[in-house]
Amino acid sequence: MTDSRDSSSPETDTRRNDGNARGPQEEGKKQGGGKKQNREKSIRWQSNTIQQMGHANNLLLAFAVATMGFEFNLLVSQPPERLHSLVPGFAISLVFLGLSFVVGVLVTVNRLEDFRQSAAAARADEDNDAAAHAVHSARAKELGPKTKSGFTAQLCTFGIGLLVGVITLVILVLHRIY
Repeated sequence: MTDSRDSSSPETDTRRNDGNARGPQEEGKKQGGGKKQNREKSIRWQSNTIQQMGHANNLLLAFAVATMGFEFNLLVSQPPERLHSLVPGFAISLVFLGLSFVVGVLVTVNRLEDFRQSAAAARADEDNDAAAHAVHSARAKELGPKTKSGFTAQLCTFGIGLLVGVITLVILVLHRIY
């Protein structure tokens, strides 16, 4: 596995065996060719950011479903006399976890549409269709911030739901101990 932060690759490593001589790409850097290498790094890091947002979104979706399942299981396994003190806390928790799940699914759908619009803009650019490129590019630029704010909402609702669930669980444990 290679470190994605490494700026050298077989195509960009210009050192020869002696380590002193510079290749044509290194000379090009001095004359402004470094912009291309910086652009490649920027594209690579943007790709990494997009992938990590997807992983985090999926992780929160999985945690929300697992936490809701845990809470439902805990509620079903409790004797009826304890339910009156647990239901309000777990109900609030389940509402926020459910909202987190719904928002997470919407973030996923929004990201997919963003990718479709970006791909359509790139195809239109390759086909030299400026009008189609402008339409798809503008749509993609609208969807990007929605993804970011949706992910923030997903994270917040999950955090609130988890916090309320943990507090309710602590109350349940304290009732059993005392």
